[in-house]
Amino acid sequence: MRGQVDHPRSFSMARLRGLPQHTVRVRYQTSHGAEKHTVTGPLLADVLKLAGPRIDPDVKNAQLRLFVTTTGSKEGPRLVAPGDVKGGRYVSGVLRLHPRPRLTRPLSAPASCSP
Repeated sequence: MRGQVDHPRSFSMARLRGLPQHTVRVRYQTSHGAEKHTVTGPLLADVLKLAGPRIDPDVKNAQLRLFVTTTGSKEGPRLVAPGDVKGGRYVSGVLRLHPRPRLTRPLSAPASCSP
């Protein structure tokens, strides 16, 4: 785990299995129809807590402004979002997590656009 954290670290499958485990049932749509699965693993919040995400104490609700980008592959742990019915947003084979602060203002638009 890299990004806006105080303790960058890597997690082996054994380490992830050693964290408190939670079992959830997920249901989502794919191009082949609805799928249902039962998955077990640590909560993303528990994994993030070990890395110590940097949260600005001077920003109101700063912990709510954190987002995580993810890099995945074909093999490895899976990041699921219970309640999200779009399976394409789940990440298979998580390789990297990058906690980042949310932008507090929108990106500026280009000064001019040509048709």
